[in-house]
Amino acid sequence: PSDTSTTIARRNPALAAALRGTARAYLFFDGHNILNGIGRYRVPRGVPGNHECARKHLEDDLAILLADLPLVVGMLVWDGEISGDYTKTDNLSIRFSGGTGEHRADNFILHQLDYFRNDGVPMVVVTNDNDFRGKAAKIGAVACSIPDFDAFLAYAINR
Repeated sequence: PSDTSTTIARRNPALAAALRGTARAYLFFDGHNILNGIGRYRVPRGVPGNHECARKHLEDDLAILLADLPLVVGMLVWDGEISGDYTKTDNLSIRFSGGTGEHRADNFILHQLDYFRNDGVPMVVVTNDNDFRGKAAKIGAVACSIPDFDAFLAYAINR
């Protein structure tokens, strides 16, 4: 491993252990934050249809990342006025927050964190939203920045 990957793993030990397949973890993905934070998913404004393609691309990449990690449960959360969910793979669910207003996905994830907090399983939130990270930390989750997560994801989808 490179010095960079070792440093990233040191900053995110729960995520690193989970992605090595050696530990359980709940991973919560802040969908739009990831889309806006990782170049390969960014959609040019005003280009119709590309947003849905980018979302599907991220969903497919997360499915690849988690494919051989049965100890890891992932939840990708999108904002959406209509709530709903579907199972992408055995260990990856896609959720739409429902409701109106700002931070719908963040609030949905915070409720999920609160629900799972007593399971004794590390919880990791992938986001760059500092306010959200702070709220998640109060519930017991650790945060992984988008650039750090991108390094894990790029390795998984390019192996």
